[in-house]
Amino acid sequence: MRVYLTCLAGVVALLAFLTLAAPEREAEPVRGRPVQLLFLGDGGHHNPSARVVELKHALGKEGIFLTYTENLADLNTGNLSRYDGLMVYANIGGLSSVQEQAVLDYVAAGGGYIPVHCASACFGVNPRMIDLLGGQFKSHGTGVFRPRIAEANHPVMKGFEGFESWDETYVHHKHNEKDRTVLSYRDEEPWTWVRTHGEGRVFYTAWGHDQRTWTNPGFHELIRRGVLWAVGDEAASRWESLELPELKFTDADIPNYERRNPPPKFQHPLPAEQSMKTIQVPAGFDLELFASEPQISNVSAIAWDERGRCFVAETRDYPNELKPAEGEGEDAIKILEDTNGDGRCDKVTVFADKLSIPTSIVFARGGLLVAQAPHMLFLKDTDGDDKADVREILFSGWGTGDTHAGPSSLHYGFDNWIYGSVGYSGFRGEVGGKNHSFSNGFYRFRADGSEMEFIARSSNNTWGFGISETGELFGSTANNTHSLHIGMTERLFEGATGIPRLASHKLDGHYAMCAITDQVRQVDVHGGYTAAAGHNLYTARTFPREYWNRIAFVNEPTCHLVHQCVLEPVGSGFREVDGRNLFASADGWCAPVFSQVGPDGQVWVADWYDFIIQHNPLPGGFKMGKGNAYITPLREHRMARIYRVIYPTEKKAYPRLTSRKPQALLEALGHPNLFWRLAAQRLLVDSQKRDVVPALKKILRTPRNLDAIDNDPSALHALWVLDGLNAVGEEEIRIAVQHEAASVRRAGLMIMPRDTGNHEILLSSGSLLDEAPAVQLASLVALAEMPPARRVGPALAEGLEKMEGARDHWLPAAFALAAVRNAEAFLDALADKYPAEAAEVAGEDSSGNPAKNLIPNSGFEAVEGSNPRAWKTRTWSGEPTFTLDEESAASGKKCVRISAETNTEAGYFLEVDVRPHYIYRLSGWVKTENLQGGGRGAMFYLPGVNKNASEAIKGTNDWQRVEHLFDTGGYKRLRIYCLFGGWGKVSGTGWFDDVELVPLHPSLGDHLNIGVSSAVAQNMVKEVDRAVLKDWLMRLPTVEAELAGYLIEGFNRGWPAGATITAGTEEVSGLQRLLDRLPVSRQTDLMRLALKAGISGLVGQSVELDLGDTSQAVVVHLKPVREEMLFDRKEFSVPAGKRVKVVFENTDSMPHNIVIGKPGSLEKMGGEADKMLQDPKAMDRGYVPAIPEVIASMGMVFPGQTEVLDFTAPKVPGKYDFVCTFPGHWRIMKGVMIVK
Repeated sequence: MRVYLTCLAGVVALLAFLTLAAPEREAEPVRGRPVQLLFLGDGGHHNPSARVVELKHALGKEGIFLTYTENLADLNTGNLSRYDGLMVYANIGGLSSVQEQAVLDYVAAGGGYIPVHCASACFGVNPRMIDLLGGQFKSHGTGVFRPRIAEANHPVMKGFEGFESWDETYVHHKHNEKDRTVLSYRDEEPWTWVRTHGEGRVFYTAWGHDQRTWTNPGFHELIRRGVLWAVGDEAASRWESLELPELKFTDADIPNYERRNPPPKFQHPLPAEQSMKTIQVPAGFDLELFASEPQISNVSAIAWDERGRCFVAETRDYPNELKPAEGEGEDAIKILEDTNGDGRCDKVTVFADKLSIPTSIVFARGGLLVAQAPHMLFLKDTDGDDKADVREILFSGWGTGDTHAGPSSLHYGFDNWIYGSVGYSGFRGEVGGKNHSFSNGFYRFRADGSEMEFIARSSNNTWGFGISETGELFGSTANNTHSLHIGMTERLFEGATGIPRLASHKLDGHYAMCAITDQVRQVDVHGGYTAAAGHNLYTARTFPREYWNRIAFVNEPTCHLVHQCVLEPVGSGFREVDGRNLFASADGWCAPVFSQVGPDGQVWVADWYDFIIQHNPLPGGFKMGKGNAYITPLREHRMARIYRVIYPTEKKAYPRLTSRKPQALLEALGHPNLFWRLAAQRLLVDSQKRDVVPALKKILRTPRNLDAIDNDPSALHALWVLDGLNAVGEEEIRIAVQHEAASVRRAGLMIMPRDTGNHEILLSSGSLLDEAPAVQLASLVALAEMPPARRVGPALAEGLEKMEGARDHWLPAAFALAAVRNAEAFLDALADKYPAEAAEVAGEDSSGNPAKNLIPNSGFEAVEGSNPRAWKTRTWSGEPTFTLDEESAASGKKCVRISAETNTEAGYFLEVDVRPHYIYRLSGWVKTENLQGGGRGAMFYLPGVNKNASEAIKGTNDWQRVEHLFDTGGYKRLRIYCLFGGWGKVSGTGWFDDVELVPLHPSLGDHLNIGVSSAVAQNMVKEVDRAVLKDWLMRLPTVEAELAGYLIEGFNRGWPAGATITAGTEEVSGLQRLLDRLPVSRQTDLMRLALKAGISGLVGQSVELDLGDTSQAVVVHLKPVREEMLFDRKEFSVPAGKRVKVVFENTDSMPHNIVIGKPGSLEKMGGEADKMLQDPKAMDRGYVPAIPEVIASMGMVFPGQTEVLDFTAPKVPGKYDFVCTFPGHWRIMKGVMIVK
């Protein structure tokens, strides 16, 4: 214990010494340069994207930086010239002649070429590339071996002792021995060699099939030596003069979340100039230090004023010292200035102090808005001394229970509102006289605090928001969603039912982050993004063109990097492609938390610089602080760095913006940097001077060439300024919606007043079928918010015909909302467009074969080794025992069992292919014994989908059937777990058997089709009178079968309780004819709808049933006695604990169900059935009472149908009541199940 305390005290003392003694600036400039390599991989079986990470971990701290690509287009002269060497680890058939020549010329001019292992099998159609490498792969075996060093005095091998590893035993042919020196042999086979080509050098080794070699320190050393030789003396000399810092480590009490052995050590901090040497930025870019301690500490956010001055929020109170009393905090807002133009901060002014945990800042209304939970503050300097002399609370309500889950990422929006994100601490308060309560998502509010709106939900703690140059909204969450898009707002879905309420759309194109060090400590989402923050796009023109409005920067402080999300448009939304990193450090203290384009067009990065960046959960042996972060003396509160990632270019003067010079502001609306455009827009709107309105209108209507991203920024921002000045009229709307730039058309639709007078403008503009899906989306949103109009219905029906089949994340929901708003007109037009006589019978075969179970080995009967075939196991925590149980099966002979004596979370799982945007039913049998703990219990779990978990069972329970309906969303393949635990840990035992996955019907999803009519019908029937209900019900036989099916589905869901209608004989006959041509699943829907409407006499069709394995089950057949409300059997017997399958064939003229209850429960079940007459949802629940006396039940079975009730008989013998609880039946239609 004394050793531990001494060690820990020494670490804390070291922190204090290093921070207090740190000089403001070191006299010596940074010397030297790291080695930059382009690493060419592919998606093949060698998994280069994983191997490069292993090599980055080894070489990153050595100042050898690798940039990964799988794009052969990167093999061009311009791109290769950025790198010192090209490393290849791939299986690529060949290069184009242009690419081949580019590589050969690059090496001949002095570039290094480092092919590894399978690279000798690359480019087989390029003989010159084979000659360049010095040979070609021919064949291989496998084995563990140590090659013999042949040239011990060669610079690559001098002092190298070699190593032993398992690998493939490559044999080569087509040797090119010219200018080649073999450095080592495996037996007599050349294994590692070098050669020269013009001024360049080639290093090749056959080592490297998989991680067994790639994680071997000997391999790392060999590659390091080979690289430094291959890149040439000049590059190696620059690398050597870099004088890399030595990372020193000390034992300390550090949370070991991943249970590493040996446990992680404490790394000593580095001065800023030394830490910089560990940071990789893209080849061709530079890194400059703008400010560091003691000028700043713990910077949480940066903003720039209209003069381009840097304001920072710094917080020493974070995470556990939040001061609720005003003026007691240790934190501040500072102004950092470079007064001599050398790129370094040399002037620091405290703008505001005595704050406590400010988490974000943004300029508005001539001052600074500061997110400081529980308040949103407004600070302003009114006398020009750079000190805030106005400090107001704009509004309050931000949660303070967890200081890393509060408000963040404030931005000034195109619409002149303030946007931001918030985590699970959430908001609960009053803004503008309206109460709000939300968490984990995105919001906006007016800069004067008069109004607020919650925009969209996220999936977990949220600390990232960003806006593109065209006004698209993006964000990130801390855990496993590092990129998302916000295409629609929450309020659009209010009042609408049957339409999936779209949250923010997860864009992640990959899971893994790519750190350049193994000194990464994560609490969850290991290897992925567990602390993602920010999502600012590159919105200037200083960086290369591939960045422009296309790459977003997401900070991952636990992994010491800033990730590049490449955003590619997909319809009205986007997808993300892994752009690797803008910034990555091998220093374990480096923790970038903020990155954004600055006034200079470069990207500014705020490095929190702290060894402890993790907040929670609570590690063992620690205590939690007031901010819900674990307490440790290793948290550092006096250090921080601000870097600029620089792309070398000519330095340009900043615009001089002031509200006193409106002409300069008008000109700045077209500046190539979005920062200056928004600053000018803000100043024009804040001034509220309408003398600029004529000039703004002129900008809007003046034609000009679109820029490189097909945008007209001058017109776009002029339109939003006009909106902020309340100066947009009909003429401006007409100009905007017909503008050449899609961004301006979209903005015009967003600004368009939501009144009936604008229907004509919108429909005549062609916006519904605009070539830009984002404009289509804006037009549909506008129609969803406008009052209904008859002319909109036919336009939507016509639009649906032309858009049908289009896949898009947002458009189907937006279309549905617009159609719901204009429901009667839309359905009228749709019914006219799809008459019955023109249609074929659609959907399933009306013979009605039931859907097939998609789960292979669903009953665990097939075995491979000791495990059920197709199933695997996973353990998140604890020590579970997985067992193939042959004594306890619900049916058949086997089931699976998971048990644990201590708290555990684990499961069996498999993966299945599914249809995207389809409704499925997942079911299975579950049994538990003494299952207890903080987790949910035994359940089925589907990671990824929205409704991702079934009902969970805890305690001790006999076999129960668990059923769960879900929408697959965009997934084509799903993982399904039999889960033990769930959002926590449990102990005890759980059994699983007979898992079933069955497709039901399409969901609205991202596939726009006629199915949208279901949601429209559901919403329409809630609002119309009975005459309209009858008209539509009787109109169903006149429309095509597929459309009729969707309308029936929607009418069923929305039909008003008690809304019965009178139907004549001919009308009933028409419905019966419709029933006869419908698929079986739709027949049930129509009979249920008829029942709700008070119409009887319809008879459906029976289907051929698959009872599955009945070898271990009792099969009982039941029927009703026609027209007598009696079962054909008053009793039946089953063995206790046996699987039972009751086959009920409804040969009656009315619907029935079967409910089995505990002994003596008949009166209780009957009484509850009588109460259900007042429940509008009773029919949808099949009139089955929701009481504990019910042990098994079957919902309504309509005339002509047959269903199976599958359950396990109770273990306790007795007389169990069974009854039909359809209204009015239970007193007569009853019987007894005798359990023996």
